[in-house]
Formats: sequence, structure tokens, C-alpha cells
Amino acid sequence: MPDERLARHVLEEWRLVEHRLAEIRLDSVEAALLRAQAAVLRDEYQHLIDDAIENKRPEPPPFPQS
Repeated sequence: MPDERLARHVLEEWRLVEHRLAEIRLDSVEAALLRAQAAVLRDEYQHLIDDAIENKRPEPPPFPQS
């Protein structure tokens, strides 16, 4: 299912961004950029969930707590 593949890709990117954030100084410019990127990915993922609900398709899996 294309939506599922896209959701996995978005989750993978989001997870990488969150892991990188955990490794750097939170007051750095890089951290600010990564937080912005994480917000975009979170919004994109939420859009996939909303679209699945609206069109009565299975929802993508939740963001794993790793």
C-alpha cells in the first residue's frame, strides 16, 4: 500500500531527526533546524493519519517510543 510505504519513510526520517537531536546541544542552530524538520515530519505524518481516517483506510502505525 503506497500510504503505508510513505508512512514508514516519514517515520524513519522523523526517528533519525529525533535521534540526532538527542546527540547535540539543544541551544545550537543545528538543534533549531532539526526541531523545525521534526515538526514538518510530524505534520506530514499526522496528515497521513487524517487522510487514512477520512478515506476509511487503515491508519499508519504510531511513532515508536525508542
